[in-house]
Amino acid sequence: MKRFVCVPESMSKSGIPEEAELLSKGSQLPIKISADHNDICIDSFPETLELDWVKKVDSGYIYWLDITDEYNYFSENTVVKFFFLEKEETHKPLIRESHMLKFRIRVYDKGDYKFNVIDADNVLHEGFFEVI
Repeated sequence: MKRFVCVPESMSKSGIPEEAELLSKGSQLPIKISADHNDICIDSFPETLELDWVKKVDSGYIYWLDITDEYNYFSENTVVKFFFLEKEETHKPLIRESHMLKFRIRVYDKGDYKFNVIDADNVLHEGFFEVI
């Protein structure tokens, strides 16, 4: 997340207010003019969305999926579901933080898999991989 000192557009028409300048100097954060704020404040804005996973994995080896997503908050209910032929498997992350998940799962059945990262029945991310 990137943090800024936010100044409402209505306050910035005659220049940056002194209060915002002092807050910026004290916090060493840049100033951002914002239509979404009513007062001068410090706010965070998401920037990162990274999905990294193995596209091919050998049977019996550990499959990994890493997600960093500052646009979503991952709750305790966030899981990954694997779909292979008629089977469906659900796995919890090995590591969970508010904006980061790391999955490590051993896979055996050879073939093409689909995965969905799900939180409260909402699909947040999806992808494919192959077990060879």
